[in-house]
Amino acid sequence: MDSNQSKDQAAELRKLVTDDEKSIDIAEEGNIEDDETTKIDLLNLPPRKQVHTTKKSTKVKVSSAFIRFIIVFLALTFLVLIAYYLWY
Repeated sequence: MDSNQSKDQAAELRKLVTDDEKSIDIAEEGNIEDDETTKIDLLNLPPRKQVHTTKKSTKVKVSSAFIRFIIVFLALTFLVLIAYYLWY
């Protein structure tokens, strides 16, 4: 990792934190101004457990071995059906 890139990331984080502190000070005074940057209220974030339990997605992982098994099973079934049809 480039050291300049890590310095840039730290500078962006410092800027977000200082902007957030300024927005808290402004909000306490009653003068709330809209800035172009996105402000995150660090004091009113939901619990981590709540955030991660609401995202439920079902993912089905299919391994290559299982796909190979299905293909071989279907091929053998097809061959047995053809053999049965030709035999009788």
